[in-house]
Parts: sequence; C-alpha cells; structure tokens
Amino acid sequence: MNRLKPPSRTARWAQVPVLALAVLTAACTGAGGDADGGAGGESTAIVAYSVDMQGVNELTTQSTAIHNALIYHGLFRVLMDELPDYEDGPPSFEPQLAERYEFSEDRLELTFYLRDDVFWSDGVLVTADDVRWTWQAQVHPQVAWGFVEAKKWITDVEVVDPRTVTFHFSKAYAGQLQDATLGVVLPKHAWSKLPFEEWRQNNQWFIDHLVVNGPFTLESWEPQQRIVVRRNDHYFDPDLPKIDRVVFQLAPDDNSRMAMMRSKQAHMLEFVLPSDAAAVEADPDLRLVSHIPRYFFFLQWNVSRPLFADKRVRQALTMGIDRQEIVDSVYYGYASVGHSVFPSNHWAHNKEIEPRPYDPGAGPGAARRAGLGRHRRRRHPRQGWHPVEPEALQHRCRLPSGLGRLPRQPVP
Repeated sequence: MNRLKPPSRTARWAQVPVLALAVLTAACTGAGGDADGGAGGESTAIVAYSVDMQGVNELTTQSTAIHNALIYHGLFRVLMDELPDYEDGPPSFEPQLAERYEFSEDRLELTFYLRDDVFWSDGVLVTADDVRWTWQAQVHPQVAWGFVEAKKWITDVEVVDPRTVTFHFSKAYAGQLQDATLGVVLPKHAWSKLPFEEWRQNNQWFIDHLVVNGPFTLESWEPQQRIVVRRNDHYFDPDLPKIDRVVFQLAPDDNSRMAMMRSKQAHMLEFVLPSDAAAVEADPDLRLVSHIPRYFFFLQWNVSRPLFADKRVRQALTMGIDRQEIVDSVYYGYASVGHSVFPSNHWAHNKEIEPRPYDPGAGPGAARRAGLGRHRRRRHPRQGWHPVEPEALQHRCRLPSGLGRLPRQPVP
C-alpha cells in the first residue's frame, strides 16, 4: 500500500528548514501578526512539532523527522544532495559541499571536488580531511552508526588535496553515489578531540562543542519544550537563509499543535492527521499540501513455512484483504493501493501492473488447488493432528478486512 504523507503546511515535512529558506520571506510573522516576530524585528518562523531531538551528532542519535530536518537541512550539509525528482527517472544530485564529482573509468573510484568557500561556523575552512574523518567515524564499530551498512563497499577515503577527496570501492554498483554521500560532513578540528570510543556516552559534549556548516546554528534547546536555530553568518550562500530564526515549538498532542495553528501561534505543522485534513482544507486561514513519499506498507508472508510456500496461497491472502477499504476508512483517502514494491510515483514503477482485486472467495479455491486440504496438516495442542481446511484459510483471509470496519480513527 502506497501511503500519501498525511498533509501538512509544507511540501516536504521532514525538511522544514529547507522550506524556511526557500519560502518564508524576511518579513515573516504570524498569519495575523500574533506569532513571535523575534527580538529586534528579526524574522522568525514557528513550527509546531511533536517530538524532541536527541542531540546534534547524527551518528549517535536516532533518525527521526526532526533529526532529519535539523541535522540534514539546518545544521550540516552533505557532499551532494539527492533531489526528489524520481518520478521521471533516477534521482539527480545537487551540489552542496562538493561542486562536482567524477568516476574513474572502472567506476571503482569516485572523486569529489569541494567548494573553496565553505567554512565552519567558527571560521575554519571545510576540507577533504573532514570528509575522510567523517567516514572513519561512520564505520567505527564503537560509534555504531545505524546506517553503516551503506559504507560496506567503500574500502578507503583518500585525501588527494584539501579540496579533493576520492572514495575507493571494492566493486562497482548502481548505488555508489548514494552510499558515498549518505551522511553529513562533520567537523574534524572540533569533534576529533573526543575519541570515537567515548561518543555514545557523551551526547551533551557535541552540543557544547557544536560548529556547523549549514545555513543555521543552534541558538537554544529546552528539552521537551522548544528548539531554536539561528542564521549561520558563515554559510557559503549569501542569499540563504531568508529568515533569521526558526523555532520548533514542541507539543506531543495532535490537538495542541492544531490549536497553535488556529490561534496563529505557529506558521507550520509537522504534519496533519488524515482525519483532520478536511477541516484544515476548509479553513481559509490554512493551506493544505500533500505529497507522496517514497515508502509503502506491506504484509510479508514467511515463505519458509509450508502454508505460505505456494504463491497461489499468498495471492489468495492478498485478495482477502480489502485494501481500498483501509485506504478510505483509516487513511481517509490519503493513500493508494500498492501495485508493486515501487511506489506509484516512482520512475521504476510498472504502470501496466494491475493490483490484485479484493476477492475473499478466492481463498478456498486457491487453497484446494495448492492441496492444503489434502496434504497440509497442523497440530492442535489438545486435539492432535488434523488437515488445514480451505474454509479456515478463507476465514483468516477475511480478518484483516475488519480494519475497514473500525471507527474512523487516525492511525497513531
């Protein structure tokens, strides 16, 4: 099932700072002038958010929505940024810290050429040494980065000169650029003072020694209350950010965040629940934007078990789930029935594939054709061995469709 992201005030809910840079004007205030305009006439955007951040070091903190927003698009930059232009073909990459890249003829070497005007917020130049040291931190076993698997084919990161760095691979494959650029570049001159072995025990240390290369720096953090980021005057793009401050006002309750919007105490919401979408869309003071992300929800059958080893049984189980009813009743239409492992807006999605229809009656027939009633047996703890009847399979097929009869409540 492809899920449309619950609508929000933004097009890319996990990238609020990006939108603050690109959309909000330098005179940003509340819709009615009630939102915090900042001290001394500073432009400020207020975002109502549900969860707090855990820290500023992406290698030792859990990946969450606010983590991605703050670290990837606010405080730090990557070498190249993957763009969301994947509907018509493989995504392209936008230069960030690197101005260009090139592969060797055998594609075992990937070289990045860094910009010469990127500085850390303390005035130190960002160099190839930072890139190599970041890779060393990413793959260090005691740092235990959650996405270290992406680096398994990278054998070395070579500093050619201060502005040139080469990634060496053990083999050529399609995802080399994605794997090399996954993860932000960290400040070697500031953070190498703490041994890798001590990183996970010293989360506050990184906040106390924070230097950044992104458009914002951390102004203040009141855990479970608010996070404030401020414009980084050392950022390499003089036209960005277009706003002085972004305040992430934390409110774990959905109703509280919606109340902040309606009372004009916030400019944006992290997301809107599908059950609230119609009311938001009807409010003339709010603008609703939805988009399709690159993920989907699915049931995976354990094919190592005899019951699921036959594909006809798996197909029958799929046809026994009324997925459209789930889309309509649980997601309020903000989802679509999935056709394959690729979301429907992905370039690799085969538009000629038709989703299997809802047909709970197909279960018994498929089970008989698979011979389950004759050959498959299961053990009841008290009654001993007996055949698995196709009608029992039909009953199991119908169970998930009960989701559609649940009260119209949002999914947590």
